Amino acid sequence: MWMWTLDAKLINLSLVESIELLEILPEGTDAAQLESEEIEPDYYELVAFLPSGSEAILHESEDAEAAHQAYEVIAAFVARDGVIDGLSTTEPVSVTLLLERLRNVKN
Repeated sequence: MWMWTLDAKLINLSLVESIELLEILPEGTDAAQLESEEIEPDYYELVAFLPSGSEAILHESEDAEAAHQAYEVIAAFVARDGVIDGLSTTEPVSVTLLLERLRNVKN
């Protein structure tokens, strides 16, 4: 299963060690703000961690709900070996394309 990253590189999802949804905090956030939980993330990144130690950004969103939906879609896609809601993918895809296909199936 091949996937496009945000910087238009292809990665093999079967070789990815993990995929995580990260909260990207505003620049200059200090430890006191983190502990008090008074700071909101600027945006969210869906990141694939590769065996080489590299990271590949698969998706970004400023909306928490949309970011979590993207994470769920990629998790389902990987868990089902490239099939999601009956859609099989034999060509490289992106998280955005998976989200669009899922919306089209539901409509």
